[in-house]
Amino acid sequence: MTQYTPNRNYPYPEESEPPDGPVQIEALAAAVDSDLQSVLAGEWVVLTNGDGVTGTAFGRLNGDKVELFGRMSKDGGFVQNDTIVTLPVELRPTSTQDGVFATSTGGVETIGLVRCDIVSSGGINVVSQPGTIDVSGTATATGTGGPYTWISVSGSFYKTSPTV
Repeated sequence: MTQYTPNRNYPYPEESEPPDGPVQIEALAAAVDSDLQSVLAGEWVVLTNGDGVTGTAFGRLNGDKVELFGRMSKDGGFVQNDTIVTLPVELRPTSTQDGVFATSTGGVETIGLVRCDIVSSGGINVVSQPGTIDVSGTATATGTGGPYTWISVSGSFYKTSPTV
């Protein structure tokens, strides 16, 4: 019986299934082609969560711009170097891009921004938080910050960046 990968739904045979290379390779190629076409058509695709991350984030290609949408959380919170999500190959930048996303370190009482690297290998990784603003309007510089209760992975970046 054919099994399917959990994130991209690609087919693969069970260990007990007799090999049938041409049929199995054709099924895999068709699934990859269909998946790629949906990404290139600008349809929203589900991104792969980092270890221990809950929530759902989506991405889509709009010309050279990658658009992101989602709100992610993690038991114990996000800290520096955590991978929030991983992008499929079709949405990855050609070089590391900076991302700044909204975050919370204590529910609705404290909001802030977290800087992330969006790397060419696909990870959107926590780098640091420049500061927070509590509900009274008090701003606090927090250095590397965290742990962050949730991170809103909503925004956009360009797959290719201009040469400076």
